[in-house]
Amino acid sequence: MNEDVRKIVYQQLITLSLPVHYEIAPDDAILPYIVYSFPTDGRKYKNQTVSDLQVDIYDAERNDYNVAREIDSLINEVEGLLDYKSFFQGGSSFWFKRTTRQAIPFPEDSNIWARQLVFETRIYRS
Repeated sequence: MNEDVRKIVYQQLITLSLPVHYEIAPDDAILPYIVYSFPTDGRKYKNQTVSDLQVDIYDAERNDYNVAREIDSLINEVEGLLDYKSFFQGGSSFWFKRTTRQAIPFPEDSNIWARQLVFETRIYRS
């Protein structure tokens, strides 16, 4: 995947003051955290590439902590950072539009909560 788009996504997500990981989080990652990836190389059309950006947010239940409210708040913040936003870097422009928002299922005995956002990403080269 294009390094410029990875940098842009990382720069946006770290503003949430959470650990941000590309593709996979380490086993000892502290919750809550974010994992982002580009599951495919995308489809190329003339001067643009269209691909998906996947953003997964993980959190866990704790005493006196409303994990449902907190993870939904984080989802809203990520959407605010990327949805319908455009950026310019390295001679290219990048545009993001959220296409999917869903829960990631975990076993019933797990206290982990996770949500997934998928954004259509368009990269235009000048």
